[in-house]
Amino acid sequence: MGKVALPVALILLALATGCQHDARLPVARGYAPVSNEPDFPRRLGSPPEVPTASRVDLPSGLVPQIAGDPRGNFDWQLTLEAALAIAMQNSSVVRVLEGGQVAVDPVTGYDPAIAGEATKAAMGAFDVTFGANFYYNRINQPPDSFFGPGIPDEGRRDEAAFTSGLSKLWSTGTETRITYNPPTGYLYYPYEIEGFNPTHVANLEFLVRQPLLRGMGVEVNRAPIIVAQLKTDQSGWEFKRAMLEFVRSVEEAYWQLQAARAALAVIDAQLPLIEEVVRLEQAALESERSVPADVAKARAQLHAFRQRQIGAQAAVLEKELRLRNLLGLEPHDKRNIIPTSAPSRGMMLIDPMATMQAALDNRPDLLQRRLGVRIRELEAAVARNGRLPQFDAYALYRMNGVAEELGEALDMMAGNHYHDWQFGVAFSVPLGRTTSTANLRAAQLRLEKEHAMLHATVHAAAHQLSDCICRVNSLYQEYAEAESRVRESRVWLQGSRVRYENPPPARGADNWLLVALDDYLLAMRSTADAEVEASDLLARFNVEVARLEEAKGTLLASAEIRIANDPCLSLPTRRLPAVQFEQSLLGRGSAPPPPTSVGPSPRWVPTPTTLPSPPAGSPSPEIISEPQGWSFPRTVPQLDTL
Repeated sequence: MGKVALPVALILLALATGCQHDARLPVARGYAPVSNEPDFPRRLGSPPEVPTASRVDLPSGLVPQIAGDPRGNFDWQLTLEAALAIAMQNSSVVRVLEGGQVAVDPVTGYDPAIAGEATKAAMGAFDVTFGANFYYNRINQPPDSFFGPGIPDEGRRDEAAFTSGLSKLWSTGTETRITYNPPTGYLYYPYEIEGFNPTHVANLEFLVRQPLLRGMGVEVNRAPIIVAQLKTDQSGWEFKRAMLEFVRSVEEAYWQLQAARAALAVIDAQLPLIEEVVRLEQAALESERSVPADVAKARAQLHAFRQRQIGAQAAVLEKELRLRNLLGLEPHDKRNIIPTSAPSRGMMLIDPMATMQAALDNRPDLLQRRLGVRIRELEAAVARNGRLPQFDAYALYRMNGVAEELGEALDMMAGNHYHDWQFGVAFSVPLGRTTSTANLRAAQLRLEKEHAMLHATVHAAAHQLSDCICRVNSLYQEYAEAESRVRESRVWLQGSRVRYENPPPARGADNWLLVALDDYLLAMRSTADAEVEASDLLARFNVEVARLEEAKGTLLASAEIRIANDPCLSLPTRRLPAVQFEQSLLGRGSAPPPPTSVGPSPRWVPTPTTLPSPPAGSPSPEIISEPQGWSFPRTVPQLDTL
């Protein structure tokens, strides 16, 4: 008893010591402990202590240079096409504009490749499986032992066996197996017995098992592979969605920078005029032809324009940094980006039905939903099959051999002089089938939900396209009015300047110089406001055109960008459910019949649409419609998914 009590006491002492390990302060692995003690060493404002194991050292040269004074930089003439090419080359991840700030999208080009590995993993279910096993037993039982009532047995013997085999599951649900499977391959009794001693046994078995109800059929057995492939396609469409947003963000930042530089150029052009007015008013004051208030009025306008110039310069720096972030460039590289691409100024004639057709074929969210419906259909088919009883037919053929030597036993087995076979069926079904019924009902509900989400996505896409079309039209009208305002303001500015520099002689109490000064200053402010607003509207118009192309899903094609392994290229061979038009939201007219859900080609083929002719004398409109075919006109920048 004393020998047992000593180890037990030591174990209890060790447990008690471990339980006393700082019970007041729990420590989480990977985090620094936090304490409310007043003598805690960390001070307010000091960085938290990070465990050494969780620190990751940055490679040298990874941290970019912080932006400095741009006045010493040289100008870099950058086109929109070059900006998109640079963005494609420098971006291993997707950056997008969110609320005026650049954010990193969690979707990357690695995701489709990662999802593709899941497809390969699902295909592994049909791989050939090899298995082997070996055991050796030495049995030494007491005398008079027996293995059955009244049947004596030798209590001392040696046993050994080696088994190996190949098995494969086929897409029809059939299981085939070839196995070297002797029950006891080697048997030796150390004492004299009748028969072989030692004895070698060799058996080779062929087994075929075919499900007749549950688990039968190619669709059911290949469903995991097809689902994995569809999820890979969904991942590809999600990456394309991120790429559409990425390209739109680059274009948006590009046009905003161009508008900011145009606004700064307008203010810079107005400053010499204001400075000249201040100089003239100061000279008039010295010659007693004006009062100090007139000089103060001119100087106040000068300070207002200088203040506005500082704000415009800050806006240029902010928008250039935003564009640099999207392009993957450093904040500071001794270059000032000067956008040189001409923005689109033409009127857009948009065919609503062709726009909706293009969206149905190219919008990633719509295609993801349609793929999701197909996934749910496969899951429902598997669930229906899982509700069937298990009813299998099997056949077994065995070749036997036995001898004192292993080689002789193998020769006897290979000669196939002694063989046996077996044929049978196996049936099993859970009474009530509660689990399979619940699984089938859940699969059907998920399918109904996916159909409802698909309809809601189409509905939302129709509203988004309608909103984009309305904004494109309204922004173009606003820009046209802004251009007219700019032209009239320039005429006003030119005339007011002539009147100010050559005022008529004063008559009575009228001070024509003061009136001309007020009119000239007002004309300068109005002209600057009109030109700044016109450049801003032009940028917003081009951004909205890019948003419309993004909403259609054709922005990459319009920008002549091709993605390696584009899911569009494999889409026509996929089976997808049909999608109905949201016709009432986009205008009147007869929609083409939707494609059937059975068949290889889910593409919408738009019929040629005759657009109304523009009025005489108007500029040639730019037509936004579905791109013809799936191939892009050129392959300027190409982005591989890996």
